[in-house]
Amino acid sequence: MKKGFKKKALKKAKNLLLDLLIVFIGVFLAFQLSAYREGNDVKKSRLNYYKAFRAEIKSVNVELTGIIAELDRQISRFHSDSLILQKPLLAYNNKINVVSQKPYIIESAFNSGNFRNLRYDLLASISGGSNLFIVLDEKIEDYNRRVKDLTYNRPYVESDYYTEIQLKPEYQWYLEEMKEVRVYATALKSSIENGAIPALNKLIDE
Repeated sequence: MKKGFKKKALKKAKNLLLDLLIVFIGVFLAFQLSAYREGNDVKKSRLNYYKAFRAEIKSVNVELTGIIAELDRQISRFHSDSLILQKPLLAYNNKINVVSQKPYIIESAFNSGNFRNLRYDLLASISGGSNLFIVLDEKIEDYNRRVKDLTYNRPYVESDYYTEIQLKPEYQWYLEEMKEVRVYATALKSSIENGAIPALNKLIDE
């Protein structure tokens, strides 16, 4: 009688353990499936972020192309043989303006965590333009402020600014700072084209 009871209890215990094991396996597989789906969602989200970030960087590059072209046009006027006959007007130029709030693109990229686990070379190539964004904006803002202070609410008289053949020494900054802005704009454009965009292309293709 006792043997029969023990057998039944043992069988019941085995069945219970088997049921628990089946439940455990089911729960484990459900968690694994959920994690797999979440992983895919994260990958898709990250990929979309990289693509959006690349599009923003490319739009910055277009802005820089326009700024550099305008700077080249203005600078060439000061170095032409016709400067003696026709002297460029010193005035605020709205085509030489700050790259619209683009430093925040890079800041948001790293704050989001999407770039935290990148290889150092990719990380450096993407973040390398961050300081250039900031410095270029500051250079352009400072330059435009000086031009506005110089020319606003003041009648423009050419002889106030020019000798017979060139800008007066006290106004040489107008041309020299324009050249300096071009240097930084060109460096940022190079950083985007040769660093950030290729790095993002690698991330998207991986």
